[in-house]
Amino acid sequence: ALQASVPDAALSPRQQAALRRGEQSRAFHRRSAQRDTTNGPTSLDRGNAILLAAAELFGQQGYERTSIRDIADRVGLLPGSVYHHFPSKDEIILAVNHEGFRRLIQSVQDAIARGSDPWQRLALACTAHLEAVFSADPIVAVTGRSAFSLFGSPLLQHLRQDSDHYEAILAQLIAELDLPEGTDRSLLRLFLLGALNWVRTWYKPGKKTLEEVAHELVALLQRPLGSGGAMRAGAGA
Repeated sequence: ALQASVPDAALSPRQQAALRRGEQSRAFHRRSAQRDTTNGPTSLDRGNAILLAAAELFGQQGYERTSIRDIADRVGLLPGSVYHHFPSKDEIILAVNHEGFRRLIQSVQDAIARGSDPWQRLALACTAHLEAVFSADPIVAVTGRSAFSLFGSPLLQHLRQDSDHYEAILAQLIAELDLPEGTDRSLLRLFLLGALNWVRTWYKPGKKTLEEVAHELVALLQRPLGSGGAMRAGAGA
């Protein structure tokens, strides 16, 4: 290993580059260790580090403006090391979103398990969704912010199974609601999902918490549609 005490001038360009990569890698792992990794892997191996770095960059500068070299630099690797794990940038974003859906689905399932009333369970799911959109976990945040708006892309059609799994959870929650006969529940699900994803364009912390926003969105549906609509979503939660 190169020693930090060796003057840079005494090192070859290749050695200096290796030293910089080592410093970048250590800085990246220190920063990653400070995050809440409850939903993530127990150890940040090289493949997981690449996904995390890619998610950070996709969130900061967008998928199109992020290169394999950018991702490699963030982790402190050579681009060839990234290609060893993922043959293309397309494969990286698919892997990021697949893992993000896994974590999002787990969060929503954990949330709705705490409720019993159907409207309350829907509000809990919406809260978990918004928390994912604004998550400090880059992998979850990238998925929550982009996946549902990008499914027109042929690339992200490969994630249809993941999105279908997630939307099936929402569909079941809406199927359990006491709604007037003839209500188009599929349209209601899409309407609610669109409203949740739109929150990221206007929400600013301070006036309302994400939980309050989620419960109010559900209450707006419940008041005109639910039997006994005076009850607010999540009351007694």
